[in-house]
Amino acid sequence: MGKGGHKMVEPLLRRIQKEVMNYADVISKVLQVDVDITDNKLYRLAGTGRFADTVGTYIENEATGFKWVLENRCNLIIEEPKKHSICKMCPSKDVCKEVFEIGCPIMLGEEVIGVIALACFEKEQKKVVFDNLAYYIDFLENIAELIASKVGEYTYYEEHIITSHMLKKVMEFVDKGVLIFGRGHTIRYMNQYAENILGNNQKQLEYLYKINQFKCMPIEEKNRDLETQYIFRVGQKQIHVQGRIFKMTTEMQSHMEVFIFQDIIDIKKRYVNVLKEDCSFDRILGSDETFLSVKEQAKRLAQTDKNILIYGESGVGKESFARAIHHDSRHKDKPFVTVNCTGIVEADAEEIFGDSPLSKMSLTGSGTLFFDEAADLPLRIQIRLLESLQLPGGFKGRIIISTNKDLEELVKQNQFRKDLYYLLHPFSLSIPPLRCRTKDIKELIQYFLKKYSYMEGKKVTIQKEALYELQNYPWKGNIRELENSMSYMILLNQNGTISHEDVLEKLNKSPQKTSEEFNLQNLEKQTIIKVMNRYANTVQGKKAAAKILGISMATLYRKIEYYNILAEKAYKISQDEKSISI
Repeated sequence: MGKGGHKMVEPLLRRIQKEVMNYADVISKVLQVDVDITDNKLYRLAGTGRFADTVGTYIENEATGFKWVLENRCNLIIEEPKKHSICKMCPSKDVCKEVFEIGCPIMLGEEVIGVIALACFEKEQKKVVFDNLAYYIDFLENIAELIASKVGEYTYYEEHIITSHMLKKVMEFVDKGVLIFGRGHTIRYMNQYAENILGNNQKQLEYLYKINQFKCMPIEEKNRDLETQYIFRVGQKQIHVQGRIFKMTTEMQSHMEVFIFQDIIDIKKRYVNVLKEDCSFDRILGSDETFLSVKEQAKRLAQTDKNILIYGESGVGKESFARAIHHDSRHKDKPFVTVNCTGIVEADAEEIFGDSPLSKMSLTGSGTLFFDEAADLPLRIQIRLLESLQLPGGFKGRIIISTNKDLEELVKQNQFRKDLYYLLHPFSLSIPPLRCRTKDIKELIQYFLKKYSYMEGKKVTIQKEALYELQNYPWKGNIRELENSMSYMILLNQNGTISHEDVLEKLNKSPQKTSEEFNLQNLEKQTIIKVMNRYANTVQGKKAAAKILGISMATLYRKIEYYNILAEKAYKISQDEKSISI
C-alpha cells in the first residue's frame, strides 16, 4: 500500500511475469547463455542459471548496468566487466563472475518498462557471442519488442474490460433507456431505465422476440440517425417512445445498433412537474422601490392573457419573473415550457412549432411558452412565432419572451422583426440591474448565506468589511454572479467566517503590492491600527495598545493624531463587531 492507504500501481511487466519467465527459458536454451529480465523498478522478473535463485527480488546493488540502460534508453555492451567504467561504481563488482554482458531496453511506445540482458560466465561463451555480436543484438532487440507487444496486448485487453465495466455502470445512471442490438436484432445489453419503460428484463425480451412478440417500429420513416418517435410492441402492450439510433461497426465487422430513448409520457411529466416548484412572486427577493414597482406591474400582467416581453441584463432573474407570472396566472396548472434561444438555428423550428406531440408548442398546450433571450432567434423562426400569435385558432397558450438586448435597435438593423416587436412591446417589463438596487444586495447576501450554509452543513458568518465590499461591488453579472460568488466562498470556507480578504480574492480585487508596502511610516500606521483593533475604543483599550506597541500613551496619542487614525474605518470597528451572523 502507498501513502494514504492507496494501492500502488503494479508495473506493466509484472502483469505478464509468467510469459516473461517462459521467454527467458527459451532464449537461454536457444542461445546457450544466461538471461536476466527486470522491470523499470529493478525487480527481477525472470532469470536463468545464476540469476534464477533471485527471481522475485529487487537487485539495486547489482544493477548498475541496468540503471544505465533505463536512464539512457539504449543498448549497453560490457566486454570487460570490472574494468568497464560503469562497473567501477557497482557495489557487487568484487564478487561479479560475469565475463561479458549485453543489455537492451524494453520499450512500450516512449516508455522504458524494463531491461533484458544476456550474460556470459565462461570465456568460450563470450567468444561465441562476440564473434556473432550483431546477430545476438538483433535477436535481443526482437525479443524486447515481442515482450513489449505482449504488454501492450494485455494492457489493451485490461483497459477494454475496465472500460466495458465502467460503461455499463455509467449507463445504469443515464436517465434514458439504452438498448444495444446485435446482428439479427438480438439484445446485447439494456440498462435499468429501459427495463422500467418496457416492463421486462433482457431475458424476457429475448424470449418475446423469438416468438415474434417484441418489436420496435418508427412511427414515421425519417432518418433513423435523427431523434424521432417509435412504438415498442411488447406482448399486447404498445409503448410510445422518442429516441435516436446510433449504428456501430466494430473492428471484427460485428454490426450493432445503440438505441437511446425516453418514454413520451415521462417527457410530458417532466414539463408538468416544473409546476410543483414554488415559483411565486414571494420567492423573488428585493425591497428597492423601483424593483417593487416592477413586481407589482408583473402581478397585474399575470392576471391577463397578454403575451409579455421582459427586458433585463443577464442574471437579473428574467426567467424567475416569467415563472412567477405563470404561477399567478389562470394557466398555473398547465405546463411551463422553455425554449433557450441561444445557439438556436432554423432547423430547430420543427422542434418548437411542429405537429409532433413532443414539439415545444404541443407540450405547452394552453400553458406558457417562454423564449429565453429571444433576440438570438433567427428571422425565419421569428416569422413562425409571429404566425403562431396571429393565426386564428393557433396557439392557445401564452408567450413570454425575454431579452438582454435593445430590440428597438435590432429592429433598425433588420435583425428583429418590427411587427413581432410592436406586438409584444406594449406589455413589457424592464427589470433593473442589481447595481441599481444597492439596498437589495444585503438582503440577497443574507438569503444566499443561509441557503448555502445549510446546503454545505456549515454555520458561516461574514465580516462587516466583507459585507461592505460586496454591497459596493458593481455586479455586472447581477444576481447570478452574486449567488455564484456566495456559493463559492461558502463551499471553500474552512474557518466559519467570510473575511474581507476572501471577498477581495473572489472578486479579483486583491490590492496590488507597491513600494508603499516597504514604507516605514505606512508600516507603523498599519501596525498601530492592527493593535488598536484588538481593544475597545476606550482609555483602557489605548493603554493596552500602547503597552503592546512598546510606547507611552502620549506617544500613542501623538501618532494617532499624526496618522489621522481616528478617521480610519478599520479603527472604528471593535473586535466584538468584527463578524456578524446572518
